[in-house]
Amino acid sequence: MPKSSFADVSIDVEPQAKRQRLTTEDDTPFRILVLGDFSGRANRGVFELDGLAQQRPLLVDRDNFDGVFARLAPALQLSFPTGLQVDLAFSELDDFLPDRRQRFVRFLVSNVSAAAAGIGLLWG
Repeated sequence: MPKSSFADVSIDVEPQAKRQRLTTEDDTPFRILVLGDFSGRANRGVFELDGLAQQRPLLVDRDNFDGVFARLAPALQLSFPTGLQVDLAFSELDDFLPDRRQRFVRFLVSNVSAAAAGIGLLWG
């Protein structure tokens, strides 16, 4: 015997006051919490987790951002199959802007083998 295509459905609706939208003032602080280990340990082949639990969070705001960023000293080391190695250091947030990275792009354009290797690494 074929199965029925009908189903039992029940809906329970109760009257409720309309929800008010939460409004904020323009000067209300906007906070973001970012958690993670961004040290690049895995890329360096370092897998020790002993000291990770003892690390304290870094409190960053607009007044101390530059100092915290300088203390962290983020850097990127690119190694190309041609043997070429390029080190990129970032000392301030503006170093991530495209016009600051033009130095790296100009280097790749002037070195064809490095450019080909770089494109291969970026695009797989």
